[in-house]
Amino acid sequence: MPVESDAGDRDIAEPGELTRRIRETASTEGWPKARQLIGRHWDHLLVAAPRELLDAVHSLPASSLVEEPGLVVAATYLQRVLIDGDPSRFSHDIRTDELATSPGTPLAQRLILLTGQIATAVGAGDAERALTVVEAARAELASATPEDEAHMRPTLPHLRLQWARAMDVSDRMGAADEYERAYELAQLTDQSHLARRAAAHLAWLQTSQGHLDVGESWIGRAGALESNPRYDAPLYLARALLCIDRNEFESAAVEFARLSVLPVGEYWAASLWVSSMRVRSAVEAVPLHAELARQLDRHSEAEREAPANRRYLRAARLRLSLFRPSVHRASPSDPSTSLDHLVIATEALHRGAYRTSAVHGAQAVDRSHTPRGLASALLVRAAALSSLKQTSHAVDVGLQAQALIDSGRLYSPYRLLPAGSIERLADQMPAEVGARLLTLAYGQRAPEIGSLTSRQAEILRALTDDRPLAEVAASLYISVNTLKSALKKIYGILGVNSRQQAADIARRSGLGRP
Repeated sequence: MPVESDAGDRDIAEPGELTRRIRETASTEGWPKARQLIGRHWDHLLVAAPRELLDAVHSLPASSLVEEPGLVVAATYLQRVLIDGDPSRFSHDIRTDELATSPGTPLAQRLILLTGQIATAVGAGDAERALTVVEAARAELASATPEDEAHMRPTLPHLRLQWARAMDVSDRMGAADEYERAYELAQLTDQSHLARRAAAHLAWLQTSQGHLDVGESWIGRAGALESNPRYDAPLYLARALLCIDRNEFESAAVEFARLSVLPVGEYWAASLWVSSMRVRSAVEAVPLHAELARQLDRHSEAEREAPANRRYLRAARLRLSLFRPSVHRASPSDPSTSLDHLVIATEALHRGAYRTSAVHGAQAVDRSHTPRGLASALLVRAAALSSLKQTSHAVDVGLQAQALIDSGRLYSPYRLLPAGSIERLADQMPAEVGARLLTLAYGQRAPEIGSLTSRQAEILRALTDDRPLAEVAASLYISVNTLKSALKKIYGILGVNSRQQAADIARRSGLGRP
């Protein structure tokens, strides 16, 4: 939360000098000039020396806090940063609420106070309250004169970034535009750390929606600016998700390694979802089950139910349910969103309820507004129609999905489908499209496959057709009991409980019978 600043001299003091200069300026030119000096240093010292910024605010006379109550917001924000480095848990001083709407409070101060309320509501998971105050703040800004806006120019990108976050976590349209305005204003006012934060948020927003090329461009813009570990989580999440979406799993692991040393803060639910997207076996899913439970316990119901967090958590549960359906079922009882219907359609597809899958797949398609949601819904619906032997309809829907997937190189939706559904759909598609579908869907081998002995791999390969176990055993020149004993060990290595699950892994890994 910034201190009001002017757009003039950008002379920046080094850490250790600001408090001295504040006192000198206050004694020679008055505290308003000293306050402006704090504002000009906010972007730089928030990263390099937040303690010095707080000391500088405290060095101002008590009367300044009365005349410019936005200073109280600034001090509270800095204290939150210094306590645990997580400004997303900011809470404003409610004693300033009346001043935020008082006509006697200067416009810039009203906007700062309102933005403090927005940040508090977002941190508490109160999306409805946050959006209400965002609308009030935007209405106040709309009434500003050109002179007002010029005076507030260095402060506005900080405020607009918080407004964008409130819209983003509430799944409200317009967040991308606010982030972009914050980025542009930060660049215009030489606030590079803030510009990187805005670009990072926007990179995540676009990538998470499946606009991968746009997301990649914002990843590049953020990466061109100086790193700020306290606020870099959305950037590395965007990088990791982009790699996962494009089947670049080794690169995704590198991004996760970088992310592991950063505070994820308000992106805790998004981080769980991206982690679930990396999972490709039941063994890999086990630690994430525990982490999901831990994070749910750490966060309040309001935080868990904030629209974006609720969506991330439901998507993470869906991924986990594909590996351990008896432990995690993600299907909601009262579906209302595209994701709700996609979850029902996907889980139904995996248990063979193809009509249910097709019906809810159609609902998901109708409600989808992002490339990620639409590609996933089309693909699941196509697989369900294929299993219902509605071949021409399945091919038509499948071709729509494939066109969307190819346009953005967004390959992760394939991993929503069981192997049998992928192969059935691929067989019905035009030969070139079907071959491409299989190549992209089975792009990499599951890691556990490499742990099998050559004999175990041979047994696993033999499971990929529909022959009875007696025939499989005979083809391998072993008894049925020996085969069952071997399968028990193979299932343990793969982290599965059934022949079907093991066969699916074999097919995904290229071990299918010729």
